[in-house]
Amino acid sequence: MTEDSLAPPAEQNNSQTSNSVPKHANGKAVEINPLVLAELIRLAVESKRNAYAPYSKFYVGAAVRAASGKTYTGCNVENSSYPLGCCAERCAL
Repeated sequence: MTEDSLAPPAEQNNSQTSNSVPKHANGKAVEINPLVLAELIRLAVESKRNAYAPYSKFYVGAAVRAASGKTYTGCNVENSSYPLGCCAERCAL
């Protein structure tokens, strides 16, 4: 391993900053109804009850609303073989 390979990755020129409005891939701004957001948060918190995290004890839930309006939820699932675990977001998708 060289010293260059230990350097942090170069900053990517991302048009979205942390305080900008999220955008779809088509460039249109995403507006989230506060009631929908509250429901997604509730579902994410509820879905973390199904998480399996015996090693980290870090229970995570996720909720995703598709363009169709259907909501998908997921939770993290750990495995003793670390790379085989699955994060909550991936499980939801």
